[in-house]
Amino acid sequence: MDLDQPNVEKYFKELPVNNNLISSGDLMEIVDNDSQGYYILDIRQEEDFNAGHIEGSHHIWWHELGEFLEEIPEDERIVVVCYTGQSSGQIVGILKIMGYDAFSLLDGIDRGWEAEGYPLVQ
Repeated sequence: MDLDQPNVEKYFKELPVNNNLISSGDLMEIVDNDSQGYYILDIRQEEDFNAGHIEGSHHIWWHELGEFLEEIPEDERIVVVCYTGQSSGQIVGILKIMGYDAFSLLDGIDRGWEAEGYPLVQ
């Protein structure tokens, strides 16, 4: 996907309507239903991903995302996961501008997913 002006304009036009966030509960429902049509992208450091991640997640450290963009499917909804939601929100902005259908996990793994008692797998 290429960065182009129509996607940039669309992203900012829709921003007040679409906050690009997904709750832990909604993501757990997706995971429970085998995440068909969703690609969960964990951008935390590799050792943290290996210590525990959301079932079905794919790992690309955010510093290396540009090198692995071709691994991210263009035909699925992308849920980006980080520690607190800050970095994933920034990555979602970039992915949306590139034309991906992307969302950030609200409050991330630490303050959202784990704090709400959802499981991590190794």
